[in-house]
Parts: sequence; structure tokens; C-alpha cells
Amino acid sequence: LQQVSPQGLVIIDTSDVNEKGEFYFDPIVKGQGFAMIPFTDNQKLVLTLDSVAAIKLNIDFSDFYNYSIEGSAASKEIKEFLSINNRYGVKIQNLQNSLMATQDPNQQKQIQGDLDKAINEVGEMFLQHLKNCKEPLAMVFGVEFMQIKPDGETAAKIIKAISGIKNEIVQTAKMRLESETKTAVGSLAPDIQLADTTGKTISLSSLKGKIVLIDFW
Repeated sequence: LQQVSPQGLVIIDTSDVNEKGEFYFDPIVKGQGFAMIPFTDNQKLVLTLDSVAAIKLNIDFSDFYNYSIEGSAASKEIKEFLSINNRYGVKIQNLQNSLMATQDPNQQKQIQGDLDKAINEVGEMFLQHLKNCKEPLAMVFGVEFMQIKPDGETAAKIIKAISGIKNEIVQTAKMRLESETKTAVGSLAPDIQLADTTGKTISLSSLKGKIVLIDFW
């Protein structure tokens, strides 16, 4: 069991799988955060941990990302991100391989169209799931680990939800979202003050309702 931190992965517990296929972790965890269980190089689960939650997993390795989870609502929402990524990741990789393998211009055009469509579809599914998330740590997983770019309304919702969580990854996500929200299209511009051609200082708020051209030279 590896704890995820800005510095990397830190092993916080280990376990063997017994003859019944069971394993058990009992880590010491302070506060809330993320953890990873790497079963193989390509099969890894991400969970949220805190000091009190007891999480139960049921995994079928023949259908790895269809695992069930109890005891952590945030981990369930993270599961959906991983499932979407797995479903579309295989499809996108196959299309990319096919695109590299063919020299036929017509086939390349068709495959590129299918590839663009798949990339757009997975982006829309990620964003929709992010909007539907109710758990703050799952929201952070979406924007930090899956690199989903939320719209202004969704970003504001996430910032509000994660404000009280004392975790370095969470606070990094909060600061980045706050910065991006301030400069997003449609957001309220900062009340800057600049000198006009006569040297008079003018604030942006004094020009509210007017068309403003700012020429930096």
C-alpha cells in the first residue's frame, strides 16, 4: 500500500495474499489523502484513506476495473474515473497503433477521425463524471491525477468543497484552480489601475459598462 504525496509514492504497509485470495492492510494514516495498491505494472488501484475508514475491496483479476468497494464513497467515485480511463485507453492505444502501422492516406484519414472522436468522447465523459462527483477527494483526483480541465462553475464548486481539507495535494489543486478561475473567460476581471495617455490613473471598475481597450506597449 503506497501513500501518494507530492514527493512521490511512500510504502505505508505491505500484505501477502492468502490461499483464499484475501489480503489485509492496517496502515497508520494521519488526516485524509490518496493511496495506491499496485498489483501489477498495469493494474493499480487508487483509494482515498483517512484515520478511521475501513475499506473492503472485492477484485476479479479477469475483469480488474470492475472491482467493488465498500466503506469509501470517494474511492467509489475514483473507481469510475479509472474505469473510463481503462475502457477508452485501450481503444485509443489501438487506434494510435493502427495509425502508425498504415501508409494508406485514406485509412490514415479514417483512423485519425476515429481517434479524434474517441479522445473527445473520453474527455466529455471525464468532465461529466467530475461534475457529478460529490466527494471532495474524488474531485481532486479528477483535476490533479486525470488532468481534467473543469469549467468555471465546476471549478468554483470544487474549490468550495476542498477548502477545509489539510492535505498538500488538495491544497495544490485548490491554489491552481483559484488561479485558473481568476483568468478564465467570463470571470470577473481584477480591478487593475493604469495611467492613461495624460498620466491620469484610471481604475478598470470606473469603466464598468464601457468597451475597454488596453494597449500594452
